[in-house]
Amino acid sequence: METPDLSLILPIYNEGERLKQTANEILSIFKKNGVSFELIIVNDGSTDNTRRILDELILKDKNISVIHFLTNKGYGAAILEGIKEAKGNTIGWCDGDGQIAPQEIFNVYSVMESKKARAAKAVRVIRRESLFRKVQSFFFNLIFVLLFGDTTWDVNAKPKFMRREILKLVTLTNHRYFIDAEWVIRLNRAKIPFIEIPIEFLKRTHGKSKIYVWTSLEFVRDMITYVLRLR
Repeated sequence: METPDLSLILPIYNEGERLKQTANEILSIFKKNGVSFELIIVNDGSTDNTRRILDELILKDKNISVIHFLTNKGYGAAILEGIKEAKGNTIGWCDGDGQIAPQEIFNVYSVMESKKARAAKAVRVIRRESLFRKVQSFFFNLIFVLLFGDTTWDVNAKPKFMRREILKLVTLTNHRYFIDAEWVIRLNRAKIPFIEIPIEFLKRTHGKSKIYVWTSLEFVRDMITYVLRLR
């Protein structure tokens, strides 16, 4: 198999209601723009109809590959497993819940390519979500800046993309939601520049958010643990 330009990883947990539409839209936009790519969907122990839908999708499109976890291992664990299997010259990931339009995913990748950047991430400049989530995100980012001294804002925004050679310079390890912040920290510490592209973050229309109170506490705990380790 020829090396694809891009490996896009989609970590999935109980997104069966939206999954087929999301996958088909991503396939359509990248094919239409002539990108050689693979879509790696990691099923993180879903308990809904996700597995059945993935079985259907993989039969219909050779660009899709699937990894199944028997149990829920975590968002970061799903991304790390996808990275292990990725063959592309550029590797990235994005949520599969439909809150980031496939066109926006392509736009971030396209800008990265046109600017010949080594890495890129989104910044959610329009956020169609609750006031609580916006305030929560503001304080997460404020704590992040205070702890790590990085000027990057919206550390959790996706998609994130990086050239394959960066994997030789940075090692991602977090199995939870902190992997997005870890990506920012690792690249900054390695002095690898990345560009940030504005996107619109859509309102969730299917399924339930996976961000709960305990998820927020876990994220703050991981931030504190990580900064202590660095010092």
